[in-house]
Amino acid sequence: MSETGAEERELFNNPFYMRAWERVVGKDRFTFVETGPAVSVIPIRRRPDGQVELILLREERAETEQALIKAPGGYLRGRQINQAANEILTKETGLSCDRYIEFIREMAGFTTVKLPIATWLALTSFASPKIEPGCMVITLDNAVELVLKNRIQCQATCDALMRLWILEKSGELFVI
Repeated sequence: MSETGAEERELFNNPFYMRAWERVVGKDRFTFVETGPAVSVIPIRRRPDGQVELILLREERAETEQALIKAPGGYLRGRQINQAANEILTKETGLSCDRYIEFIREMAGFTTVKLPIATWLALTSFASPKIEPGCMVITLDNAVELVLKNRIQCQATCDALMRLWILEKSGELFVI
């Protein structure tokens, strides 16, 4: 029993990654999730034609027919955020970048999920001899279409893409 008198049961607990528990209050059942500190990295550039282009990952999942589409990301596990961002970007896309901008400090507005996930933009020209398999080079407009069709399942990625799109459409995305 919790301090509120509700019945609680731990579902998963790995301090580096995630902790999940279930709370039953009367006939209502709630699931809570708390993640460890993480960073999401979105490689972004402006093409010569003016379109904003970025790279997302497409991961095939055996349990579903649809691929998981998300930004490169991972847990910090004792690393500084800029070090982790560069390692994640290189490992997952094959790109490296020396100019990052912190875009979103932490996911906010959730009551049942605590998400200390920062999103950084990797300002890059995608000048790499090879981008890793599973990477999608996509325009910002097309990525937002995927968000609106519920094809991007990662909330941190959806939030970042919608914020980028609003900045672009209002003429405020001037950093790239």
